[in-house]
Amino acid sequence: MNLIIALLPALGWGLMPLITGKVGGSPSNQIFGIGAGTTIIG
Repeated sequence: MNLIIALLPALGWGLMPLITGKVGGSPSNQIFGIGAGTTIIG
């Protein structure tokens, strides 16, 4: 179970480009959104 919990951030970071690609926007907006979201969550 600890291994699954440890891998969740890596899975989320790997799926983020797919999710932002579906939402749309320019690549710079996507990168800014990922950075802002990560900062808020962190």
